[in-house]
Formats: sequence, C-alpha cells, structure tokens
Amino acid sequence: MNFGPLLARAQAVAEALNITIFDMRCVKPLHTDMLTDICRQYPTLITLEDHSLAGGAGSAISEFLHTHRMCNRLVCLGIPDEWIEHATREEQLEACGLSIEQMRARILNLINE
Repeated sequence: MNFGPLLARAQAVAEALNITIFDMRCVKPLHTDMLTDICRQYPTLITLEDHSLAGGAGSAISEFLHTHRMCNRLVCLGIPDEWIEHATREEQLEACGLSIEQMRARILNLINE
C-alpha cells in the first residue's frame, strides 16, 4: 500500500515482482472498507510512505489491524525515526532503504521467508 509521493517507485517494484499495489491516497481518514477487503485478500501487507515510520501510515494500518483483530503480516517501509544526513532527496531515500532496488530486495526477502 502506497501513501504519498513514492507511488512511481512502488509501481516499479510491484511490476518487477508481479505484486499488487494499492494507492491509499490519504491516511486520515483511512478507507476502512477498502482496507478490510485488502486484508481479506492478502495475508501480507507492505506499507510505503515518504514519512516517519513512527506515527505514520504504517502505524495507522497496524492500529487498524489490532483493533479489528486481523492477523495480517505487516511490514512498513518509510523514514526511520532517526537523524537523516543532509543530502539530495535521492541520497536520503537511499539512506532510508527506499531506492527501487532496496525495496525490491527487501520484499523478495520477505516473500522467500
């Protein structure tokens, strides 16, 4: 599930791995009907956001899963809650593990676990 401006990256990774992507568009309010349908169809959910992981979209999805007693596996990709050195946007995204290749490799590892 993509939240925000990393959609093109998410689409590239999804196409390379032949996985489904949903553009959630906003965190608040969560589209709970769509999210419930997604949870019923997919045992593993991966969120991608150009935002802090702490208190971000992945946290909102985690809270939703907990509240509704859903047992989906959840993996959140985003900006870690730590200092990110000054650099270009591309360099910062790579430092956070959000390059297309880094995301592809991480998701492949998840699939193969």
